[in-house]
Amino acid sequence: MPNQLAPHSEEAERAVLAAMLLDKEAIERVNASLDESSFYFEIHKQIFKACLSLYNSNKEVDIVTVSQVLEDKEQLEKIGGREYLIGLLSIPVNCYNIQEYIDIAREKATYRELVNRAVDLYKQSLYQEVSIPDLIEEHEKVLQVINKTGQGTNFQALGRFFGEVISNLDKEHGIRTGYNLLDYYLEGLKEQELVIIGARPAIGKTSFALNLLLRIAKQKVPVAMLSLEMSNISLINRLLSIDSRVGIKQYRKLGEGNQKTYNYNKIYYSLNGLSMLPIYLNETCNITIEGLRKEVKSLIDRHGIKVLILDYLGLLNTPKHSQSQQRYVQVGEISRGLKNMAREFNISIIALHQLNRDIEGTGRAPRLSDLRESGSIEQDADMVLFLYPEVKEQKAGMIVAPQEDRASNVVTINLSIAKNRNGETGFMQLQFNKSISRMDEIVKEAWNG
Repeated sequence: MPNQLAPHSEEAERAVLAAMLLDKEAIERVNASLDESSFYFEIHKQIFKACLSLYNSNKEVDIVTVSQVLEDKEQLEKIGGREYLIGLLSIPVNCYNIQEYIDIAREKATYRELVNRAVDLYKQSLYQEVSIPDLIEEHEKVLQVINKTGQGTNFQALGRFFGEVISNLDKEHGIRTGYNLLDYYLEGLKEQELVIIGARPAIGKTSFALNLLLRIAKQKVPVAMLSLEMSNISLINRLLSIDSRVGIKQYRKLGEGNQKTYNYNKIYYSLNGLSMLPIYLNETCNITIEGLRKEVKSLIDRHGIKVLILDYLGLLNTPKHSQSQQRYVQVGEISRGLKNMAREFNISIIALHQLNRDIEGTGRAPRLSDLRESGSIEQDADMVLFLYPEVKEQKAGMIVAPQEDRASNVVTINLSIAKNRNGETGFMQLQFNKSISRMDEIVKEAWNG
């Protein structure tokens, strides 16, 4: 687009500069919202920089001092001399009506930036030197930055939240997990929060996530699950087992007869019920945090999802520019991206994650430091839950595990809430029936964990 057609408002720019020459408070407001690039005309950029230079040096900002700064930089004649500055003073503007002109100048600057980015996108698309996913990801990031910088300051007065806080006092806290004791500790799953569920392999992370998924969906809360390890069919089979209490593998081994017919009816009835629930599955393998963001935005726009479950955090890819960095840096970028996503879309995100191998054989409950590449994860997470096997005792340096019910393959799993930014930490136990992937709460009158 030719330069002379770029969006701008000479009137708004002149009004902003006039206010800066007349009122110190106006300078503070302009400085909080605009920068040099917010001005279209070069002469206005030079005047703005001169005013700001004086203000930052705690000097008076007026025609005399601004003229001197511009003259010292050999810019005074280029902007039209002192006469141009005097002409600005005729504009009826002050700190009380300046915001309107600031908003106009900022809006025009944002339009100019969008035009420039559109030209860049056109050229890159024309010459096809960048892959389509990278091109889209790059420009979506730029658009996010433009959107944020176009909004001015994000600080807001405490008083404006008074009514919202009061109205929320008697509301239910968050989305129930379906586990009573867990809901007591967490007060439900809350919007804008990141929940990490950590465990060693084969402990039951995915099974627990699917139990949560099912219990949440049965409350008619739209929930999505992205599995980077399992296909959608595998996830559905597990959901069927959990809901119908019939193991799919065991069902297939049954011969013809009443038992198979009975179990088939239970599975069919369960599948019919599951198909009516607001559950959305995704089995994409190679996906970046930005690619996930686009998927989530689409899900929210179409289905209004409230909870996203990710299995698991360590399998998300980072953008190409991050792939040469150490793994803990990459994982930190992923965890921050998930937390930002939860806040941006006002949803709760549950991410599964591995624990370090060092925890095995210690006989102790996991700690936050046991999270693999833990630094940023434990910082970004609002809640951290750990799943680990029940340990009865330790003798002569050896861990003695409790007896499992081998017939039904039922074991006890400990669940600890190791971090809860807005509530209590605590402990509970789950009965895990591996044959049907089902986890049920073990109810006891009191816990001493």
